[in-house]
Amino acid sequence: PRAVAYLMQYETEELLRVTREVVYAAKRQMLRPRFALVFHCVSRSLLLGYGVGERIIREALGESVPFLGLLTFGEVAPYDDAPLLHNKTLVVAVGGE
Repeated sequence: PRAVAYLMQYETEELLRVTREVVYAAKRQMLRPRFALVFHCVSRSLLLGYGVGERIIREALGESVPFLGLLTFGEVAPYDDAPLLHNKTLVVAVGGE
């Protein structure tokens, strides 16, 4: 409460592990996945390096599932008294049968 800033710590391997888990969990919801929609926070790409998160998403989905990836800025915004909030959001929606 009443913070001017929040410090977030991360470890690259942990972000990659969670990325894989999120994608696998979404993919498992479909008997035959046909496509995926990905909202990937820009701060994740900045931390991991451009394309690293996307490569992990592609590997987890498999080559046969096309995806549209959106690099979003919506998670980087002021929050109450804190001037900036960085949220390492990854949202994956998979459609199919």
